[in-house]
Amino acid sequence: MLFLGGAADRDLNRDVSAVFAELSLPITDSFQAQLAARYEDYGGGIGSTFDPKLSLRWQLADSFALRGSVGTTFRGPALQQSDPNSVTSLQNVAGTFRAIRTFGNPNLQPENAFTYNLGLLFKTSGFNASVDYWSFDFEQGLVNEPVAGITNFVFGTGATCVGGLANPLAGRFAFRDGNNDGVINDADCTTANITRLDINVFNGPNVKTDGIDVSAQFDWDLGGGTATIGLNATYVLKYDIDATFVDGNQVAAAFDAAGKLNYQTTAYPLPQLKGNVFAEYANGAHNIRYTMNYIDDYTDQRVTEFLPSLATNGIAVTGGKTIDSTMFHDLSYLLKLPWETTLSLTVENLTAIWRSEERRVGKECRS
Repeated sequence: MLFLGGAADRDLNRDVSAVFAELSLPITDSFQAQLAARYEDYGGGIGSTFDPKLSLRWQLADSFALRGSVGTTFRGPALQQSDPNSVTSLQNVAGTFRAIRTFGNPNLQPENAFTYNLGLLFKTSGFNASVDYWSFDFEQGLVNEPVAGITNFVFGTGATCVGGLANPLAGRFAFRDGNNDGVINDADCTTANITRLDINVFNGPNVKTDGIDVSAQFDWDLGGGTATIGLNATYVLKYDIDATFVDGNQVAAAFDAAGKLNYQTTAYPLPQLKGNVFAEYANGAHNIRYTMNYIDDYTDQRVTEFLPSLATNGIAVTGGKTIDSTMFHDLSYLLKLPWETTLSLTVENLTAIWRSEERRVGKECRS
């Protein structure tokens, strides 16, 4: 069964011109600098940008070095984001799935950011590691207007949907004639009567985020081959989003998105910690690798979706629910064949296969 109509065909194109230059400056044997710059022209209302970058590396000892960089970045809107046509999806609005039409915006401005990072590098026989602090300061981010923010703004203030005192964003919604009187009036302006919500791609609130990346790897000879163990991890310290305004109306207060689901906001699900640990063995044409991937738990900050039945236990939820951390395991085998050919076999989420087999065997035993 189809709930949504098909999207309209579109033929979109854009010419983008860019020039990039890079200069390496070996100031001393142990201290090096690198300058880079990029000029990019999207044309039309998007315009052009010039983004420089400076990178530095200081080798304090054979096994220890410092590095850092500072620069700006630029991202123009994608073709579909600038196209005024819409794409329709189903999303949960006030507890029920409703049609959401997302329109592109031909007046979008480019997203830009100021970035820098500082890092430590360590390398010795068979072992290397790095720790980096990074920071991004985004302006005019290219995002969708927040469904939850607009819905709460319209229905959380008690304002009407039609007439002289109508809520300024009520026109984004379409309502059904809930009382069957032949007209859409304020009596129909309830979440139960929503049939559709229209939102736009827009230049959203500024975002400041920073975090830490850690990487380590140890290699050693084993049985005629090379064994390797290592880890990679990222920890987000903060993801601060300024207050969100739609058509001049504040629909969401500033908040820190790190460690939260961020459902129907301008942010995406953002666990604070992500990483993997791996072990690998290579011998001649054979290579086998095991990887354990980890995603930290995070909070679904919605409240009303999880209010329990009073007849069940009478306990009210006063905060969002926690989405448990996730750990899954992958196993890969790679074989180098003649004629520059490689054969690879990968089993993703290995423990899920085991659990499925255990459930199947359990059913057989009970039968």
